[in-house]
Amino acid sequence: MFSLPMRYENIREVPYPYKGMCAISSDAEYTSQEILDWLIAYLNTDEKTPLGYGVDLDFAASIFFYSDNPLHTSIYDSLQVDSKETPYANVLRDYIKCGYIDTNHAFGDFNIHHNFDRAHALKVYEMLSKYSLSLPIFTNHGNGEPKAMQHNIGFAPHHNGSNPDSIAYHTDLFSAGGGGHLYGVMIG
Repeated sequence: MFSLPMRYENIREVPYPYKGMCAISSDAEYTSQEILDWLIAYLNTDEKTPLGYGVDLDFAASIFFYSDNPLHTSIYDSLQVDSKETPYANVLRDYIKCGYIDTNHAFGDFNIHHNFDRAHALKVYEMLSKYSLSLPIFTNHGNGEPKAMQHNIGFAPHHNGSNPDSIAYHTDLFSAGGGGHLYGVMIG
């Protein structure tokens, strides 16, 4: 283990007696509801789980709100704005309320065939407001196809989530919805 000199006053030193820290987060991709349930139980408790006895850490995951892939758990059952809720929606909202899910993974698994627009974000933030929920973190998502990443935030030409002139603009909603941290966002 090694230690780096402190260069930024807003980054805290590792508290005594520890010599290092590690952050664990789960990506929404290819995480079924069953796997997510196992991960949350295993990583956040010391109870017996299908993966063995839990390790009792402070762990949180990201979430897709929209997905049509059965390998991804999500609140809504497709990539359309008028999607219906999945059977897991209430459990996922409970996970958000308890802090087990803290990251909006770019609203969903959008692709070149199903584009994101502001109406998708409005539906999500209306639902979060209805249940008094918020997600403090937003992370970008995409498969490398610029058309599939319209919902991302940043200064890349195809990241339109932060472009007020785009139908994919939603950054103002993120801030108003309790968000404060951007992760994996290209800003230069």
